[in-house]
Amino acid sequence: MTTANAIPAAEREIVTRIGAYYEKDGMAADRGEVIGYLLISEPARQLASEISAKLGIPRDAVDKMSDQLVPAEFLIREEAEDGDYYLTLQDATWPRVIQHTFLSWPNFHETMAEGLKALEAEGASAERLARLRNMEKLFGYLAQEMPALWHRYEKSAAVS
Repeated sequence: MTTANAIPAAEREIVTRIGAYYEKDGMAADRGEVIGYLLISEPARQLASEISAKLGIPRDAVDKMSDQLVPAEFLIREEAEDGDYYLTLQDATWPRVIQHTFLSWPNFHETMAEGLKALEAEGASAERLARLRNMEKLFGYLAQEMPALWHRYEKSAAVS
């Protein structure tokens, strides 16, 4: 495997920062690095083996990341020779993926509100109720505000 210096320093900086962002979210940094690399790679379509070599990460990390994202149509995965495959990040998919996450918040809020009622009916402790109540308030607020935020985004994206 080649070293992580196989890509220019500016590209390495971007890839490393995206990896660090993912790591802060509790995911593997190399997953973020693969996504970061696919965001900036030229051409956009890259062989998994080449991604591994250029980033200096194990091939199984690339495989795991692509297995996790392909079902969400986040990546196009095309089989190549010798068990290798091409990956192309679908940048037009980002808004749909984010929107899907945002649109699930009302359901999560509803789940928490129902859970709060159930715990209150059982006579749960104030401490337990407070934890759930805080999350219920947060997701209630987000569920209420998200449609307007998404509308503003779509309006600004149509202008650009």
